[in-house]
Amino acid sequence: MFPYFDLSLTLIICVALIILVLVLVSFVLNARRASALEDRLDLLEKNLAKSTEEKEQLLRNAEESEKKRQILERTCAYLSDQAQQCVDRFAGIEAKSNDFSTKFEEINGILQKITKELDDFKTSKASIDASGADAESEHSALNNAKKLLKQGFDENEVSLQTGLPAGEVDMISRMLAPYPEHEKTADTALSQSSAVLSREPVRHKTASLRARSAYGMNSSLRRQR
Repeated sequence: MFPYFDLSLTLIICVALIILVLVLVSFVLNARRASALEDRLDLLEKNLAKSTEEKEQLLRNAEESEKKRQILERTCAYLSDQAQQCVDRFAGIEAKSNDFSTKFEEINGILQKITKELDDFKTSKASIDASGADAESEHSALNNAKKLLKQGFDENEVSLQTGLPAGEVDMISRMLAPYPEHEKTADTALSQSSAVLSREPVRHKTASLRARSAYGMNSSLRRQR
């Protein structure tokens, strides 16, 4: 009976030892698995924290980007308004420039007209001065011829000295020569003419021109200049 009991006890002990070993092995395996799971859980927590930080950073960046976008929109609106104002001002300046160009053309036309009238006036004045100078020179030559003839110079000498044509010198000589029927009354006529001349100015030039017209020598007696 005792050997059976010992055998049974031995079997029980062996079974218990086997079960204990299995439990120990299972415990060790579970501990390793738990440790691995804890490590993975820690890693997941770290990744979650990192993801949360990145999410918050992205949210902050998104807010900053939104603010920048709003600022950029306001800046673009301001620049667009300023550009429109510049365009309007440029249009006004261009209109004023066109008005100035039109007024400048009108003033330029007026100046050209005034310049043309001034040139015409200068030309007319020059022609008048030339005519006056010719008349004065001719009148001076006639006076010199009269003086020389009164002094007794020959007609040819008078023509050479004064530059007058011989026909005109001859006409002046005839004008200065007294008529025969008036020689007897020269003193009386001289006294009367002196009284008249003292009251009226002498017009030598008018008399000479009338005499030349009477003889028909008005055009032929002008000197060639």
